[in-house]
Amino acid sequence: MNAAASPAAPPSAPGDPAAPSRPPTLAPGPAGLTPVFRSAPRTAGKTVFVDVQDVDWMEAAENYVQLHSGRTGHLLHVAMNTLEKSLDPDMFLRIHRSLIVNIKRIKELQPALHGEYVVTLDNGVRLQSGRMYNEKLRALAANPF
Repeated sequence: MNAAASPAAPPSAPGDPAAPSRPPTLAPGPAGLTPVFRSAPRTAGKTVFVDVQDVDWMEAAENYVQLHSGRTGHLLHVAMNTLEKSLDPDMFLRIHRSLIVNIKRIKELQPALHGEYVVTLDNGVRLQSGRMYNEKLRALAANPF
């Protein structure tokens, strides 16, 4: 049997409910990087998709970044600086040269010595900030009223 090719459908107008849904196009972020909404670390020979908003905190581990999400952890082969530049600054904050936290997961900031802070997350994890990042934490702790 020889099936005839069907004619191409005319392009849909924007906002047309019959238009096929397409994934949104992301505008490049700083330095031409595309913002990260989902990461795909390889674990035990498979790729696991992790939504970035589900990540509690991130820790540098040599040439990798350890993503901590609940009770699970995933290694991502990327430099910490590269990852930081691709994250939403309204969602994530670098608090140490080897630590980035999800701002929504911060439960408490406790001042420590030399302008550092102890950052307690809502899951009970306590992280020590670096002195170089105290201005960012002080601004986060400032009362907006």
